[in-house]
Amino acid sequence: FIEKDKQDFNDYIQKALGYTTNLPILSKNSYSSGSFNMFSDSDGVVRYVPMLFSYDGTLYPSLSLEMVRAMLGVRIVEIYYDENGVVGIKLGNLEIPTDRYGRVFVNYRGEKSYRYISAVDVYENRVDKNELEGKILFFGTSASGLLDLRSTPFSSVFPGVEIHANVLDNIINGEFISSPSYLL
Repeated sequence: FIEKDKQDFNDYIQKALGYTTNLPILSKNSYSSGSFNMFSDSDGVVRYVPMLFSYDGTLYPSLSLEMVRAMLGVRIVEIYYDENGVVGIKLGNLEIPTDRYGRVFVNYRGEKSYRYISAVDVYENRVDKNELEGKILFFGTSASGLLDLRSTPFSSVFPGVEIHANVLDNIINGEFISSPSYLL
């Protein structure tokens, strides 16, 4: 990470109190990883997703930010600040506007806007791998007992994995909802 016009990122970026890594078999066979944490507003609705987290003095990317970075083959992530906090993040020529805390305001596409494939179908080889070739895949859950259902402007039971898909979609297509920091 390179910080441009650096203020102290500890004043703005979401701080993590700890972390849990992937299973060793996943970590060993993965290109990289990113945080999938997100937080609700005071009314319980997820509107923003942090693009960065700070832990023990180091910055770590969100899942969607790291996926875009890896897709573009960009090695350097630039973080821009002004006197009000974080302004945005740049990956090569791609600019991602954020709020002062380095969060993206999610431009939701709607409910179930992306194709879902059952894990059972994958496990039992009922999915043609040619259909998945060249696609971006998120692995997640939509089962209520696994506790990854969130409240969004579209639904009170929205799979967390689909929130990440929306953020990635927003970044890839450059369709952001943002406001300049001077409006504070």
